[in-house]
Amino acid sequence: MKKHDKQQAANPPAAKPGHGGHQDGHHGGLGSEPSFAFTFSEDLATVLTFSTTTRSGATLSLDVTGLSTTVGTNDLGASSVIAVTRTQSDGNASRFQVWQDQDGDTAFLQSHQFQVAKVANASLEKHKFTFDAAGAITQDSEQVQTRWGASTTWKVDPISAKEVYQKVTLDSKVYVVKTELSGPAASPNYHFEVYRDDNADNIWTEVARGDSHGALITAATGALDLSQIQTQLAASAAVVG
Repeated sequence: MKKHDKQQAANPPAAKPGHGGHQDGHHGGLGSEPSFAFTFSEDLATVLTFSTTTRSGATLSLDVTGLSTTVGTNDLGASSVIAVTRTQSDGNASRFQVWQDQDGDTAFLQSHQFQVAKVANASLEKHKFTFDAAGAITQDSEQVQTRWGASTTWKVDPISAKEVYQKVTLDSKVYVVKTELSGPAASPNYHFEVYRDDNADNIWTEVARGDSHGALITAATGALDLSQIQTQLAASAAVVG
């Protein structure tokens, strides 16, 4: 994969730590992943503090702007925060980061992050796909700039065994989704890219991209379950592929 770094989430700016809290979470991380900690208000509706631990063991306070909580209830009726989401938006894109407590031990991991384009711009990848009679994708060609950027051409991007392509229809819009598996088996990462061709000229424009450590992914196929980000994809309505 060529451009995964385009979608890597930026480190949030540092902020002064909050005070008080009802619940906190932390995690030592898997491999080289950073660890995070949260504290919440008594009603669990507000993130009071957000921090990360560096490899040297130092704790850095992070900005809580744009953070919201998802609260769940266990079999005994006790409530707890099961996910924290950061939502940010500018003129070009909406961005989402999600940390989840998957086993109820108040330890949070970043489970996935992605961005959805709001307007067409030169940074969005453009692809041409070849479909067989059953609608399966057999070839992927990416538009690339020639030397000095004077013009563009199409370069075939070989489809590897770790890549899954899908053609998906949601809300009467047709998408091509590319999901690529990377990383060790103990901590797999799935990078995904979502394309749309609104004017049916066979040039598909990237409208979303992101990474997941398993959330959003259909286990049986190793492919992105596009319906799980269906609501957020609405932000790309103005992008004409």
